[in-house]
Amino acid sequence: MKTLIFGDIHGKEVAPFLEVKQDMTQMRCLGDYDHPEIVRQLLAHPLPSVILPGNHDYSLINGISIGTKIWTLDYSDYVKLWKKYPVETEYIQKRCANPQHADIVNGRKIVYAHSCLDNGVGSGLWSRILCKGTKENIFRKMRDENYWILFRGHDHVQSVFSAPINNLDDIEFEENSFIVPQQDRLYIITVGGFFRGKYAVFDGEHIRLGNRPSPKELVLP
Repeated sequence: MKTLIFGDIHGKEVAPFLEVKQDMTQMRCLGDYDHPEIVRQLLAHPLPSVILPGNHDYSLINGISIGTKIWTLDYSDYVKLWKKYPVETEYIQKRCANPQHADIVNGRKIVYAHSCLDNGVGSGLWSRILCKGTKENIFRKMRDENYWILFRGHDHVQSVFSAPINNLDDIEFEENSFIVPQQDRLYIITVGGFFRGKYAVFDGEHIRLGNRPSPKELVLP
């Protein structure tokens, strides 16, 4: 079993990336697609997948303007684009009511989210990992829900934090890009921004944080 995990696409092409990742078993996408055509392509892909929402997607389909330098179009142009994709808009809207997903892998619970584990679309889509209390709050919820690993997006830089299950105050930052998760620790894995070429692969026993050339901007014919 190999799970391909990526998020923060921000309007970049995903098709060429998926073509070279054909040995994957399933796909988990962590939000911030920006362009609805990307959601359409991911939903149509034959690989079993879960497409989660990000704060950008929530904002665009609900007419909420946010300040960002990532967008290559004006905010109003993105809003008009989403209105041309009613199926994808409805899908993201429904997922915003349940913005997380959990798998059982080798008897352990793995959870995926755009940002953190808060319910709803508030801090659950917006919290930054380095903000005060974010890591501590996530680890507490992971222990309460019996989650082993959280894969998250939102922050565009890859990072790995872990803590012993019996001492959540002892948080460690791990600098390796290849991680062998220990059974007695909890892990927060930020996979990084796909628009910068970042992604992760999890095979049930090992996590590899990948890095490839930044993808091109999505161009429709």
